[in-house]
Amino acid sequence: MTRPVRIIVATGLEAIDSQAIYHALAERLGPDDPDTICLVSPRDPYVCVGYHQAVERELDVEAAAARGLPITRRMVGGGAVYLDAGQLFVQWIMHPDHVPLSLEARYAAYIAPLVTTLRAFGIDARHRPVNDIHVADRKIGGTGAARIAGAEVLVGSFIRTIDTDALAAVLRVDSVKLRDKLAATMRTYVTSMERELGSAPSEDAIVERYLPILAEALGRPLELGTLSEDERRHVAAVRERLVDPAWVNDGGGRRVLGVHIREGADVLVGRTKAPSGLVRILLVVAEGHVIDATVEGDFTVWPMEAPREIADALIGQPADPAALARVAEEAGDRTLDDAPGLAGVHLREAVEDAFSLETHQS
Repeated sequence: MTRPVRIIVATGLEAIDSQAIYHALAERLGPDDPDTICLVSPRDPYVCVGYHQAVERELDVEAAAARGLPITRRMVGGGAVYLDAGQLFVQWIMHPDHVPLSLEARYAAYIAPLVTTLRAFGIDARHRPVNDIHVADRKIGGTGAARIAGAEVLVGSFIRTIDTDALAAVLRVDSVKLRDKLAATMRTYVTSMERELGSAPSEDAIVERYLPILAEALGRPLELGTLSEDERRHVAAVRERLVDPAWVNDGGGRRVLGVHIREGADVLVGRTKAPSGLVRILLVVAEGHVIDATVEGDFTVWPMEAPREIADALIGQPADPAALARVAEEAGDRTLDDAPGLAGVHLREAVEDAFSLETHQS
């Protein structure tokens, strides 16, 4: 007999608990524990950066503080997001042998019931590979994946309403003019169920539509459940970790620059847009060699520590643009086992960009 998937419905959670719950369940998943899918929403808004991002280069921290928004970092890739009660998060915490082997196939399995549910509401949604959901040329959902402890995790949301102005206000941009342009662009190219339907369906209505579609997609029975006391305690412990400044500022899968930027050292920044997202490489160069490096961005990769290994491969190399670009490409091809939309060629492009733009500071 197929074991049921446990369903946890918990709306109006304390802000960070809406992230802590799936991290905690993933960390505690044992061989006899059920697969669990959480449908949760936060009571209050907050900002969350991806596993491979640097807070100081993605967010206007002062603007977030002025709005009273806590900042956290998740153990899932992707970009910085503003999250609030207008979104119903869908979080899968699964045993590895209960989801497809490849990351791309996992995304497809996760996204299919989301798309079907949106269509059931009359929204002409479609899966846009690698891991987005679109209505025509407007994005109505992004998803992420990670391996946390022994669990495969997939996350995304039903965007009931969206505050694009709040998101634009907390992202780091170079000027007020660019911030206004960013907000206008988001209003054009990001949408919500409210915008598509004229009004936002309730969380209960979405859950009611989604669950039978989910059961059919999985081919497994669902069983409503609750967190055990042990799980609740672990959620509380994870909550504290997710807001610890050391984790928020210096955690994640990237290598944190650790050298003192001394006299005569240059910091070169290169960027490229891969199908999976932005790739940014920072190179600290002194006396003709790379003395420190980091690889970051809003991508999703497996293994999750691959960006750190790529950065390590660059350190100590001569600061020759062509040779360093080859090292980056080879390191990427060697370490990126499962990274749909990201390959060694994109690392090479980012290194080439760093030298061509010469975006550096002494």
